[in-house]
Amino acid sequence: PALKSTTEMILVVFVLLQWLLLIFTFICVIAFVLAGMMFLTTGGDAQQAATAKKYVQYATIGVAVGISGYVVITFVSTLMSGLVQTEG
Repeated sequence: PALKSTTEMILVVFVLLQWLLLIFTFICVIAFVLAGMMFLTTGGDAQQAATAKKYVQYATIGVAVGISGYVVITFVSTLMSGLVQTEG
């Protein structure tokens, strides 16, 4: 079925973005788990510990980007819903 209004189109875009953000967050959680497993299995290997620390850093950056993305999506959604309501 075709989208009937701008409001429906905006809603579809924001729902899609929220799903992508959820998948991104899930990937970050998996990265944290893998980094934790690497830390547990280092066996004193400094190189493997350094790699695990990098994974933790990357996962932390990913979580920060994900949270920022959620804030931006929510903010833009709020702005757009206000604009659509004033137009309609």
